Amino acid sequence: MTTKARTLFTEVLGENAKIKVIEFFVENRELDFGVADVAEETELSRQAVYNVIEELTKKEIIQKSRQLQNKQFYKLNEKSKIVKQLEVLFDQILIAS
Repeated sequence: MTTKARTLFTEVLGENAKIKVIEFFVENRELDFGVADVAEETELSRQAVYNVIEELTKKEIIQKSRQLQNKQFYKLNEKSKIVKQLEVLFDQILIAS
């Protein structure tokens, strides 16, 4: 699921696990995902995604959304000022591309 905006986003901010996960959630801001889904789409290991999501949850950038059976889903915390700024940055990159 690579778009031109995602490519530019990582070009600007760097290509590491945290940036890939943030980028994925910002691009899909209306939806929630499990760790395995994020790992598949970002081509990161589940453990790497879990570690990043745990860190971003503590910083209130990502939040738990729902649990289906034993699978926890996460989404962007739209109330976070940091998330709002990340969305603006992503959208500006999309417009500029």
